[in-house]
Amino acid sequence: MTKIAVISDIHANPYSLQAAFEGIDAQNVDITIFLGDTLTYGVSVKDTIELLVSYAASRKVIFIKGNHDQIYFDAQAGREFQYKPFPTFILDSVHHTKAQLGKLGIELESIFPWVESYSIDELFFAHANPHSYGDWSYINHSDEVLSAANKLVSDGFSIGFFGHTHRSVLASVNRGYEVDFNDDQKVTLDRSQIRSCPYIVNPGSIGQPRGSAPSWILIEIAAKSVRLEKNYVKYNSSVQVASIKAANFSRETEAKLISFFDRC
Repeated sequence: MTKIAVISDIHANPYSLQAAFEGIDAQNVDITIFLGDTLTYGVSVKDTIELLVSYAASRKVIFIKGNHDQIYFDAQAGREFQYKPFPTFILDSVHHTKAQLGKLGIELESIFPWVESYSIDELFFAHANPHSYGDWSYINHSDEVLSAANKLVSDGFSIGFFGHTHRSVLASVNRGYEVDFNDDQKVTLDRSQIRSCPYIVNPGSIGQPRGSAPSWILIEIAAKSVRLEKNYVKYNSSVQVASIKAANFSRETEAKLISFFDRC
């Protein structure tokens, strides 16, 4: 049996990331797959990167590039980094993060062995969707799930794992057109049947979840089945909020960045 942990969208939140790693290590996984978006929104750049570097030093980790990684690859190389017009709070956060990277002497593109996507058997992993890299369109609605599932099947895959939306999702496509959103925390899929019933899975966001607590996905691949389990992360989010408040953003940007943690 192969055990895989899938995490996404850390967004400079080392406090939640540390708690996630503790849960992942307890499962003795073979591979940890990071679906991208290391930075932005949070401000703990140094701690986040150091935690990832330390974790990857003794474990197999796949680093998939996300849109908020590509932003810094472009910005640090002097290229245009806005792939679409960004709202002020994102621009403020990007400029703050880029300044921190500069002070630390870190080039984000060179610090990890980045890839655009990854696959294992019939499982496919990318940041946003199964379409080409740089297509940052979201998978939120039934028509988007159906489009993604059709692309997966045409490429020879049955299950796609994508982050980007910060919302955990488990959706299947039955009979080629019926989309079913599943709220179960654990699902076991028959490998002989999933090719005709593809799945779209979003592990949720570790660093800035929307709609639920931070979460990651445990995958267990056996000869005849694929088991998926959503794992929630518990940590003190007020620490993340305090770090953002101490970063001297404008009142409007600060309010927006901490609004994602309004349950704390």
